[in-house]
Amino acid sequence: MDVDGGNRTEPTLFEHARDKLLSSSLIQFVATVVYVAHRSKTKTTTRRHSSKGRKIIIEGCGLYLVNQEYKERCGNAIPRSFVSWCDQIREPAPKKWAQVADRSKPWFEAGNGSYIYFHASFQQWWMETEHGPAYWSNSSGRGMPPLHNKLWVAVSTHYEPLPQLQLFRH
Repeated sequence: MDVDGGNRTEPTLFEHARDKLLSSSLIQFVATVVYVAHRSKTKTTTRRHSSKGRKIIIEGCGLYLVNQEYKERCGNAIPRSFVSWCDQIREPAPKKWAQVADRSKPWFEAGNGSYIYFHASFQQWWMETEHGPAYWSNSSGRGMPPLHNKLWVAVSTHYEPLPQLQLFRH
């Protein structure tokens, strides 16, 4: 029970932030707000999945981070590693994702944060690792990423051999 005799409820984010500001330095307050905002943003942006249930497996690629199993996600969801990258460059992830991704097409995400999506501006399928910038691209504008490795281009020769994709439907 509260001092007034009423039931005590959990403090709101604002009350928690205010109490932090009053009891600690400004830097700790800002760090708390950024952490809470990032945590809540990450939870809500990575939770949505596509109902189609397709997956892509990449093996034999020169960049080990790309050799993963990728699960299909709906176009409105945002890759969690893209959100982290946007946080690093201080850009709002939903706005940036809307600028680069064709949300009418599915995209695929691996457990390590790598993802494959259709880049709206370049009209190409891209593969990106958890580190952000694109490592692979191709010039096909089809509805799904191309499976044959000859249709992909490595950004660096260090990343060869090129990826070979296998599509599975559940």
